[in-house]
Parts: sequence; C-alpha cells; structure tokens
Amino acid sequence: MNVSSLTWNDLPSKKFYYNFNDEKNITTYNHICENISKIQSDNELIRLCTKPAKNLKYISDNRETITFPSKRCDDINYWICEQLIKNHRVSKSHINVSQIFFKFIFVWKEIKKKLNVSNYSCNFTIGGVSMDDRTERKNFYDFYENYQFLEVYSPHRVSPEDAEKAKEPLVSTEDFQTQTDKSPGPTSNPLKNCFYI
Repeated sequence: MNVSSLTWNDLPSKKFYYNFNDEKNITTYNHICENISKIQSDNELIRLCTKPAKNLKYISDNRETITFPSKRCDDINYWICEQLIKNHRVSKSHINVSQIFFKFIFVWKEIKKKLNVSNYSCNFTIGGVSMDDRTERKNFYDFYENYQFLEVYSPHRVSPEDAEKAKEPLVSTEDFQTQTDKSPGPTSNPLKNCFYI
C-alpha cells in the first residue's frame, strides 16, 4: 500500500466504525436481544442491541490482536450513546440521565452474561462522563491509532516530504492538535501520551 493513495477509508478507525455498523450476520444475535425482558417490545432497542453484541463478541475473541484494547471498549460506549442520541431522541446534554440510557445499562449486562464474555472487561459506563468527553477521547485515540498506521506505511514507500504531505490532511485536525497539546508527558513518542487519557 502506498501512502499517497491512502484515503480515509483505509484508516484503522474508519474500518472499525464501518465494521461496527455492518449488519452482515447481525441476525445471529437476535435471539440474545429478543429474550432480554426490558426490551422485548422495543424493536429499535433490539436492533441497537444486536450490533454491540456482535462487536463485543468480536473484541473479546480478538483482544490480543488489537492495538488499544481499552479503546475498543470506549468505542462501543461512544457508539451506543451516539445511536441513542440519533435514533431515540435523547438529548446530548441529558444522555447520562435518560431513562433509555439506564435501560441500556441493564441490556449491556445481559448481553455480556448471554455471550459469556467474562474474560473481557468492558462495561457500559456512566460515571459522569459527558458526550463531549467521550467524543474528545474517541478523537484523541483515533488520531494516535491512525498515526501509528501511517508511520508503518509512509517512511519506506515514499520520500519523507511526500509522506508528511500525505499524512497532514488525514491526521492533522485542529481538534487532534488541541488534544495533543493538552496531553502531558513525554513527546519523543506520541503514542506514550495515550497513557494519560
């Protein structure tokens, strides 16, 4: 793969979110969600339930091959909240106190129990984490995951000048730069800063 031909869709974060939304084989998990008492009569929640079930199972089975295992758990948390806001008329500012949010905490526990993924710790979190905080954290880790990916392909395929030029539009945004500047700790290896978030 040549970095000069990379697009947004080649980046690890984009591939992950694409797969997260992919509904291929999603019906495999219908029986899990349809039998959860609190959502049996809510088709939208059943539909929302099946995707996290599919992806929680994937992350649990493949946790050794994922660069930032804790990031994937954060990704699921972010995505669920995003779906509740988009499809269930929950306001961004009230996401942590909405009735449907607390209902999904129960659903999440049931998913984990029915999938038997006790070997992988990933909780649907509340703890006063705002949607803005979730978004900020997601963007920060997406930046470093994508940056690491680009570092693998850039130096050996194109000149340093072209590599930097290609990286710039993909990973340098005002939001990412702000987060990098705010992050304390050593700067010789930017990936080390992930420890501080």
